[in-house]
Amino acid sequence: MKNFLTATEDLHFVLLYGSQLGQAKSIAEGLLDVSHQEYNLRGSLFSLNEVTDIKDLGKVKCPVVIVTSTTGDGDPPENADKFWRKLRRKNLDGKTLLFVRYTILGLGDTNFNNFCNCGKTIHRRFQELGATLFYPPGWADDGTGLDLVVDDWIQGLWPALKSCIGIKNLNPIPSIGPSQSFQIDSSTEEKMSENLETKTLTLPPLPTSALVIECTNKSPMDYNLLKPTCAYPLIDGEPVLMTISNARLLTKSTAVKTGIEMTLEFKVEENCFRFQPGDSVAIVSPNPVGEVSAILQHLGVDDAQADGEVNVRLNPSVPKGKMPAHVPTETSIRNLFTYVCDIRMPPKKAFLRLLAESCSDESEKITLLELSSKQGAALYTEKILNSGVSLLDLLLQFPSCKPKPAALIELLPRLQPRAYSICSSPLKSSKSFQIAFNIIEIPKDNNRQYQRLGVCTGWLYEILKEKYQDKFLQDDILTLDSVDKQIIGELPEDIVVFRRRNQNFTLPEDLTAPLVMVGPGTGVAPFVGFLQHRQSQTENSTIEVGENVLYFGCRNRNKDYLYENELHQFSQSGLLTNLYVSFSRDEGQEGIKYVQDQMQKNQVELISILDKGGYFYVCGDAKNMAKNVRETLISCLKNIKGMDEKEAFAAVAELVSSKRYLQDVWA
Repeated sequence: MKNFLTATEDLHFVLLYGSQLGQAKSIAEGLLDVSHQEYNLRGSLFSLNEVTDIKDLGKVKCPVVIVTSTTGDGDPPENADKFWRKLRRKNLDGKTLLFVRYTILGLGDTNFNNFCNCGKTIHRRFQELGATLFYPPGWADDGTGLDLVVDDWIQGLWPALKSCIGIKNLNPIPSIGPSQSFQIDSSTEEKMSENLETKTLTLPPLPTSALVIECTNKSPMDYNLLKPTCAYPLIDGEPVLMTISNARLLTKSTAVKTGIEMTLEFKVEENCFRFQPGDSVAIVSPNPVGEVSAILQHLGVDDAQADGEVNVRLNPSVPKGKMPAHVPTETSIRNLFTYVCDIRMPPKKAFLRLLAESCSDESEKITLLELSSKQGAALYTEKILNSGVSLLDLLLQFPSCKPKPAALIELLPRLQPRAYSICSSPLKSSKSFQIAFNIIEIPKDNNRQYQRLGVCTGWLYEILKEKYQDKFLQDDILTLDSVDKQIIGELPEDIVVFRRRNQNFTLPEDLTAPLVMVGPGTGVAPFVGFLQHRQSQTENSTIEVGENVLYFGCRNRNKDYLYENELHQFSQSGLLTNLYVSFSRDEGQEGIKYVQDQMQKNQVELISILDKGGYFYVCGDAKNMAKNVRETLISCLKNIKGMDEKEAFAAVAELVSSKRYLQDVWA
């Protein structure tokens, strides 16, 4: 690739990234900024797909630093997929990358299959093609906190890069302030909320604020959810308008969680998209208006300023400023915080550094600096990540913190549509489908300063209350005090829905293929669609359908046994070969509390089905359930087939690679 090679001729190093939701790109951009500002290095940034010829990559003379995430079930991000396919071609020999010196930082989540698979595959393939590793790879786990690996990896990168480039003294430029260590002296220490020893804090660079918001005298147009400024990731096709045609409670009022099934109907028949059971859709929902209003009030933005039209542009005096692609240039400040920016995601350390510099109270500033520092990594994980602390939580906890709205808009991640599995068959209706979900309740606790509902489930809950009133949900199921109350504002008649790209979580075409389905809680929903689909397929068919075995679990049989009637009907008809249920909070379960207990109890049948070419599906919570199910399957293979740990692990890995172990899980 001529342009790529030309662009790398006079560089100290090249940065390549693969990023689906923006985290890997943000880290790569941060590395580039630090290399320029603090070490005076010449580097350049490219997406992996911009390397269109692997052989041209082999001609790059300077070191290569790769930062990439993994998406789906071990797949590469969209801006790395072409590179990924070309790199794996068999016509490349072992000397293709012989002169390449590289390192790689992979981002993943151990709650999912194929942890850091994209990065590890690239690393393995680079080794096969003769490349030399100049610095050990880093594998960062979003399940425990990316910063736990990323911070140390970045710190070690600079001396390794120095050695690889051949620069004798690669020292930070002393006049640059953002990443200088912050000294806590004894006089300041007394103001801190915790007794911290005198120490030097290693801080992330202070983010550069390059955006400017200019008020106009115009009235802003309504924000059009059907036409986002740039495409959302993992989306297939154009958005469609749908309306809620029906809804029903799946749980009793005494259940710990409120489960709801909602029927969405295509508003315009010509806009119907094709779907299969197990496919996912993404619903575009706004941030809670009450939270947005509270943030704007804290920032000193009154209603006139919030609702007037503004122009968002780059400050020409700030070098190398970048306009976030998802931020519209003409809108209102309220629209930006309501529809564009994610105000709920726990802030990254660089964001905390920005907040710290926006505090007028010195003790609040020091606490935020501690949280953003390398030394405060454990504190950050405990107080921010594990607690799910939001922007508003921090503003309420640190009242002197008054950042500029433009700086927040620049750093806040994009508000993404929320994904839900379709739990019905198009053979029943192609003009509508069902989704099922629990209303997410987040209490005021553990550094969270206010009670709230999930962004999308809370919004849908308010719509359903308005639509069905006392015929559907009781107002006292969820009570929010006056300070914390979600003000939804004008509720929509229609909902914007995207079809998400299929991640292979679908039925096999072969009706005779047996299925094992593991779906506790709302994880059972897509399997209702599976069974509904197979039932319709076999109504006028002479083909004998394969075995269908379902493992379902919940807390209490009489409170949250989702789809109980439907599952019993599938059993009585013979379509569902075996239904194994477990209730973790009921008495008299004889040691059977969870789906994995039932798997152990019925392990002979389970392994027999897989030996016959069966498919193994898991849907539900990734953090605990999915891990435990995988470990239980490994245990069953060891017990029934006499495998050791390594052999059983390899057998499950083979099921994954052959697309016979499929997950639709969420953290």
